[in-house]
Amino acid sequence: MPGRERNAIHFPRGGRACHEPERANDNAEARALGSGRMKRLLAATLATLVLITAGTVAALSITYWAMARRFVAGDEHALDGIVVADFTRVLAGPYATMLLGDMGAQVVKVERPGTGDDTRHWGPPFDPYGRATYFEGVNRNKQSVTLDISQPEGQAIAKKLIAGCDILVENFKVGALAKYGLGYEELHKEFPRLIYCSITGFGQTGPYAPRPGYDALIQAMGGVMSLTGEPDSLPQKVGVPLADVFAGLYACIGILAALRHRDATGQGQQIDIGMLDTHMAWLAN
Repeated sequence: MPGRERNAIHFPRGGRACHEPERANDNAEARALGSGRMKRLLAATLATLVLITAGTVAALSITYWAMARRFVAGDEHALDGIVVADFTRVLAGPYATMLLGDMGAQVVKVERPGTGDDTRHWGPPFDPYGRATYFEGVNRNKQSVTLDISQPEGQAIAKKLIAGCDILVENFKVGALAKYGLGYEELHKEFPRLIYCSITGFGQTGPYAPRPGYDALIQAMGGVMSLTGEPDSLPQKVGVPLADVFAGLYACIGILAALRHRDATGQGQQIDIGMLDTHMAWLAN
């Protein structure tokens, strides 16, 4: 009826509710409303599932990333907690301490004020910041400080550093550090647990002990030059500085053995690495 509310019920003659056309419309609306609600419900359900799935994937991804980081980045290393005082330069010594750093040791590299390690300036190649990649490659995983150990103040600071270290590695000429109160005999009395590794050309004893040693010289004296090049040509140096690298490897092996010895006895010791000795050892036959 005109003016009647749409959902009002009208009873005509006979008393029967005449509401079928409006009911039909209402049913259609109800179906439409139901359909809309169902769509919204499905959309909400799907959104919830997506969020749950995304959250699960994110959680799994974070867990995997953490596990991968722990494995790859090395949250746990064999030498975690070991501290190394690195008084070495150029290659043989830095190579040994580089390996210790790779295995998790904290390496503190002590360099000369003003110039630092010689290899800081060896290039090309240089990185975009002008730093020698030779130096960067063999001195990774290290912290660096400059210290003038020829001065009493520098020697006192060096001892404070060494007091917190498990290992000291040096490649000075025989007796050079003893002049500054930093030789093995002096430090062993004060720090009996300290492992003290010395790398020189010809070892701590013998007629050649005072002499400096260099890779090319050791390759010549050690015999590997006679094994390279053309059969009818002069002896030839191996392109890679093998004498330095193998001295560093043997030094690292000796240090690891000394750590095991210290675990068993509580005592440190000196490791005497001669480049000529190690060079002849790896030639095998």
